[in-house]
Amino acid sequence: MRATFEPGRQAFVDLSSPQARSAQGGYINFKHEPDRAAESPEAVEWPALGEFVKQINRRSLFQTTSWKASGRKAEGLAHPFVDLAFSDEALAHSEKAYARLRDQLLTLRENRAAPDFPVIIWDGCAVRRDTTRIRSLRLWLAGPRSEADECFQQILRLLDKQKYEDYEDLAISDHNMKRLLRLVTQAVLLGWLALGSVLWSGLGFLGAVAIALLVWFAYSSLKRRSYTILDWR
Repeated sequence: MRATFEPGRQAFVDLSSPQARSAQGGYINFKHEPDRAAESPEAVEWPALGEFVKQINRRSLFQTTSWKASGRKAEGLAHPFVDLAFSDEALAHSEKAYARLRDQLLTLRENRAAPDFPVIIWDGCAVRRDTTRIRSLRLWLAGPRSEADECFQQILRLLDKQKYEDYEDLAISDHNMKRLLRLVTQAVLLGWLALGSVLWSGLGFLGAVAIALLVWFAYSSLKRRSYTILDWR
């Protein structure tokens, strides 16, 4: 297996859209009902991929957020893919936890028992049907289907070795850093307001309020749009 990571490339999927509901088997939650993955049109097209998705969702620590078998062009590539995510909410929002998982997947390229099957890894995210967002790793399956079975088994064996305890501290560290960023932003806002009050000038106070509003707008935009910096929730 030739696993490679392309930094700076991100995949996005909106599971709340009508197109995603149709392609992903309607409203079936494969994490809650993994055996029903076989009912998806993608699994009918590629049964081995459907089995792979089922097995991922049967692992307590993991879930899939999206997958395609046809190789239709998406985000510049035209390969089948599986979006792999943590099922635990704390881990599912942690950049550091996904970085560790990504590094674990990249170790498979050192396993000579794996086939020479290329897998391209991107960072990703998914908007779930309840409109909440979580991170993911997109695994582009760039090799022929005839060689994919052993690759799937290698990945599943690696997932079986992952333990929640190995990721818990990373998620806590991520959460604390995001909380610190929010506190710093709030402190900056309060500082500008306090400065405007001290100046005791109409123009100075209005200027401070205007700057505070601009900082708050920038903070809100980051929180809404950038899942690599601030928490989705």
